Amino acid sequence: MRTGGWRNLLRPGGADDFFAAAPTRPLAAADRAGDVDAAWWCSELARLAYRDPDAKGRARAAFLADVGLRELGSVDRAGTHCLIVGPAAGAPFVVAAFRGTDEVRDWLTNFQAVPARWSAGGYVHRGFRNAFHDVLEALQDDLGKHAAVPLHLCGHSLGGALALLAATVFGACTVRTFGAPRVGDAAFAATLHGIDVAQFATEHDLVPHLPPSGTPLHFQHVQVPVVLRGDGGLETWGAVGGESEPAGRDRRWYAPPTRLAEHAPLVYSERLRRLCGGT
Repeated sequence: MRTGGWRNLLRPGGADDFFAAAPTRPLAAADRAGDVDAAWWCSELARLAYRDPDAKGRARAAFLADVGLRELGSVDRAGTHCLIVGPAAGAPFVVAAFRGTDEVRDWLTNFQAVPARWSAGGYVHRGFRNAFHDVLEALQDDLGKHAAVPLHLCGHSLGGALALLAATVFGACTVRTFGAPRVGDAAFAATLHGIDVAQFATEHDLVPHLPPSGTPLHFQHVQVPVVLRGDGGLETWGAVGGESEPAGRDRRWYAPPTRLAEHAPLVYSERLRRLCGGT
């Protein structure tokens, strides 16, 4: 299995293997958030959201066409980006995949861990709120064109946080997050009761532990994350993943620490692919 090296961690959009070895069953309108095959598809769409529309090499549209999907649009405002996708044929649905941390401005957003009141209820991370507000109007315009079809929201890292905020605005939808931080307090989490949410983490990814739950923020995850283990199994959040670097790892100067390496979008896709029956 490939690991989360620096390139996969810092420049996931530069990959050329999107949707490689896709599961036989395609993403469908009625898929539940916790369905493993559907989660893999959304993890790859979240990874593809990192790819610049003007990137050299294959365009995003080409990768999507390979697997029967098409780009319906995209929103990019002040560094916050969302890729909007649907099927090329068959029963319609829409996936809005939010990009995670990809620019210096995104890292600054991540550090704005000050609570701010959220319109739907509770308090959320101010940086995430501000990033979402940057694209809200454009998202309402674009997703409003497809209001009659099922909506899937997803994102990796910061993108997962934005997907959860979006769910409180767009209502009935399915949400999947990969390596997302805690977004808000218990009152915010309560605003998503009734929404089909699945949150995925890896054993040693640091980001889902942030902001620390013991801080005055009292932030929590919306759902107990499903932990994707390196051996291909699943684990309950809290049973794995201490705050220190895992013991026994052969550390090398050219590889990121495990708690960063396991945050790479590719790690999530590969572990989900194994659960789908891949290698």
